[in-house]
Amino acid sequence: MENSGAVPKVESNGIYGTAAEGANGHSEPTKTSALVASNGEAPEKATTSSSIEVPVALLFGTQDSPDEYNIPGRQLEKLPPECLAKILEEGQTLNTGTGLSVCRLGATESVESLLRVKQYLAHGDYLPFKPSMPLQIVDAAGSVSEWSSLSTRADNVHTTDATFDLFVKEMKLYAFAADHSHTELREFSSKKLRTGYPVLAMETLALLEHLYILAEILQDQELLTFMKESSERHRDGLIRQPRFLTILRQSVGHHNPLGQVLLEVQIAASQQQQVELFLERQLIKPEPQAQPLSIVTQPTDGLLAQIHEVLIKERLVVAKRDGYGTLLGQPGGYVRNRDFTFGENELLLADYSKEPFNGRKNITVENAKGQRGDILGSLVWAVPAGLGTVQGSTHIGKPAPDRETRTFESPTTGYHGHYARSRSRSPTRRYM
Repeated sequence: MENSGAVPKVESNGIYGTAAEGANGHSEPTKTSALVASNGEAPEKATTSSSIEVPVALLFGTQDSPDEYNIPGRQLEKLPPECLAKILEEGQTLNTGTGLSVCRLGATESVESLLRVKQYLAHGDYLPFKPSMPLQIVDAAGSVSEWSSLSTRADNVHTTDATFDLFVKEMKLYAFAADHSHTELREFSSKKLRTGYPVLAMETLALLEHLYILAEILQDQELLTFMKESSERHRDGLIRQPRFLTILRQSVGHHNPLGQVLLEVQIAASQQQQVELFLERQLIKPEPQAQPLSIVTQPTDGLLAQIHEVLIKERLVVAKRDGYGTLLGQPGGYVRNRDFTFGENELLLADYSKEPFNGRKNITVENAKGQRGDILGSLVWAVPAGLGTVQGSTHIGKPAPDRETRTFESPTTGYHGHYARSRSRSPTRRYM
């Protein structure tokens, strides 16, 4: 077959690099003779509802192998007429010599998108979902793990290069479907972008850069909302991306909606940093300096009595595990938050005199820094009054009455209910 002229590039949305190599499992080497039926007779010509003649196959590939893949006519018939017409316009229609024709795109940057179109027409899904391929993330320690839609969001996490590459190919498919008027496939790809991949800071910036304007034109509100929410969720990581400022500068002006979104991210991040700096300088109290323990030579000033009271009233509690609660005493009154944090085995002081803010199962506690918080009561243990050394509670000694008023039962007790009075044998002794 002769190829007269250069093959036009299918996609032109700025997210395509050089044509990718075909993946294993996609390859279907195609010869013109293979398009003829096994009995030697040519298959019937197929036409769509809008009288577009459907070629017996669509040939496409990479620079190294321009005709490596094909989409057979029976699958091309499933394409919307407008989509099929646009694809055929980009290729060359060649006669096979049997009264049938094939359409040859040759080497195209859309090779990965076309492979997914073929899978979608045949199976209703495509890579990396059918057949399934692992999508992986890397944590701050460098450990690689498989991602799922139930994974919790964590800081300092990013996708592997292979997973990010699959995400970029999904964006290309979305743009391809939009360019070729395949609304059903575009909506299917939009859902995959929102729910099928780990969309972290790097993916969010890629979506904004390459698809935000297109989604605005198409009025894809679900994808637009997702991009805005992901921008807010990954704001700190987003502004640290190397290309963020470059894209921001390129987008500001000329009523560019992307510029407005990026500018809002930048302003919000700057305001948050200023608030955190102000809190650090103005509102956070310095940690109290540790005081030396009272030794026998120093008076306790009733400290033991206070500790004893705290113990018997079960006010001394220990955290069972790491947790959080609402930090109290903030400017503007009570606002529910997660700013009061504590660690496993941390010693806290409970205050049962305060009405809990978040329900009857909560208690008010204070940490060693003097911060007060409202937490769930089941998150702490009460320190036993016996301190784990005795059954029951400890005590601080029983105060003896003054020597002038101290009494004891005498043998005459019982006679008219009188008690005998005696001086203490140890005037200096204050405790029994």
